Amino acid sequence: MTTKNNRDAGALALPTGAELAAHRDTFAKIHEAAAVYGLSRARLENLIQGKEVITPTIGLIYHLATLYPESVEHPVTIDEYLARLDRFGITTLKDAAWLIGKKYRIISRYRRDITPSPLVSQLMTHMLRCLEQRPVEEIQALVAEVWDHPLTAAHLVALKDTWRPADLQAMLGLDASHFNAMSKREYLANSAGIFVRLLEHYPELVPAIHTPQAVAFKELLFRHGVTSFGVISRLLGRVRQVFRNYLHGDIKPSGPVMALMKLITRFLETHPLSEYMALVEAVSGERLSIMDDVQRLETHQRVNDSPAGWWVLVKPEVHFTRDGDVIVPDWAGWRHERLKTLPGNPIIEVTPDWVCESLSLSNMQKDRTLKLAFYAHCGVPYAWLINQQNHILEAFTLRDGRYTLVATLEGATTVNVVPFDEVPIALADFWG
Repeated sequence: MTTKNNRDAGALALPTGAELAAHRDTFAKIHEAAAVYGLSRARLENLIQGKEVITPTIGLIYHLATLYPESVEHPVTIDEYLARLDRFGITTLKDAAWLIGKKYRIISRYRRDITPSPLVSQLMTHMLRCLEQRPVEEIQALVAEVWDHPLTAAHLVALKDTWRPADLQAMLGLDASHFNAMSKREYLANSAGIFVRLLEHYPELVPAIHTPQAVAFKELLFRHGVTSFGVISRLLGRVRQVFRNYLHGDIKPSGPVMALMKLITRFLETHPLSEYMALVEAVSGERLSIMDDVQRLETHQRVNDSPAGWWVLVKPEVHFTRDGDVIVPDWAGWRHERLKTLPGNPIIEVTPDWVCESLSLSNMQKDRTLKLAFYAHCGVPYAWLINQQNHILEAFTLRDGRYTLVATLEGATTVNVVPFDEVPIALADFWG
């Protein structure tokens, strides 16, 4: 697989300072470019000027954002802000301005001859996010409270207990000097006060920098079949297993790591994970061990097409018994009615409804005898064996405690086979 622009695997180097500068210049404002990288404006300039090292994470952000610009979320413009407010019943310029702490005449000028400050621009984006997730009346009550009783700077300083200063500054569209100056004032301006009040009440609505994004990102990758923390770490440009530390709270993700998780999340709304994995391989020059498995899983999409609905994972760690019997199948599937949600770690203690093993010369005897016998003993209803070298798929059904071969399929035909017999499967896709 190759990435866009016909770049070959292994051909994507880390960006230079000049390339970062060129990417920065594609944005209307520097703070917007810095936010894409999860950095302050000062730190982005340090990277451009060679004062800081450009890391693999920064490199992945650069290539993802330049090759797939649709993955980048830009702050809304004033016209977009006004248009989207209509669906919440807010139709006048006066009410639209009031929501972001401004007077009517200011928002009128935004449409004519002045540009909103970075903070106001960020506030418009976040205000729309909050209105989409919370009742309009509830948001209006918070805004009215700030207008009637302006917040002190102590409210802003207190937010540093929830977010690191650099992350908070990026969220507010402020650099360090502006943030420090605002923190020393007695009272906050209404726009800043409204922003702070929203952050106080709805921290979970800040997906770009709030730590639980790591949990959401893990669940997203699990749904795409990736359950290895080592692989997830590599997708973020980090060393093996560091993602486990993020989830356990041992360390906090950096701003660039959080920004990359956000970019990948948006990317996966319209592109397959394997396409991003190819980009990671191109940057690192190293093959991801589960790339072939993920590509085959994406090709069939059996999970989504099955009427009952399935979770299908690549190489999950399955604890079949309480006595510690642990097996890692090449693939395993669970019906949604048996496994309601994916667990918070790659360990699953529910027996699968289906397993699949890919045979090779080194494991053929073990998978065909020992593993199949173990799966039958544990009550797995369906099992497949795939011989990629000879292009053969064998499907088994559990009957009276033993597996019965129900289908031997080969060649490049399209077939229907249990337990996904309502979904046509192209055998050629398995052979790679």
